[in-house]
Amino acid sequence: MLGKAKDSAGVRGLQVDLVDSLGSPRFDRSRLENMQIQIPLMISFHRARRPDKGWHAGGGIVPGIRLWTRSLNRYRDDGGRVEMYRTGNFYLNPFSLALRSEIGYGRFRMFTQYSLNSMFRTGYGPRINRVDLGITLLSY
Repeated sequence: MLGKAKDSAGVRGLQVDLVDSLGSPRFDRSRLENMQIQIPLMISFHRARRPDKGWHAGGGIVPGIRLWTRSLNRYRDDGGRVEMYRTGNFYLNPFSLALRSEIGYGRFRMFTQYSLNSMFRTGYGPRINRVDLGITLLSY
């Protein structure tokens, strides 16, 4: 069943109910994929004369724009395993702005990135701010 839903907090969204013959969902996987282009605007500080040698640290902002979004729902019903792919905006914000900090040695660096705006549009889902942690093996 597919329809519009509104919860007790007044949050609007799209509700999809997939149920088996007993009336309970049997999901194997539910995933939301989001592709963005992000352009980091950074200031870096290096302790060595050559940027690929020695300690370095940096920080800055990272604006981004959403290119596409896709969902995958994998579940079982009486006919077997079903995979359902859907594309759309899923009430995600089309633009993002994040703060980024990094520290490293040579070509190796660790970074953390915190999104300043929510993943979902205001009133269309929970307020979720993304946090990214990672390593960079090749310098840019």
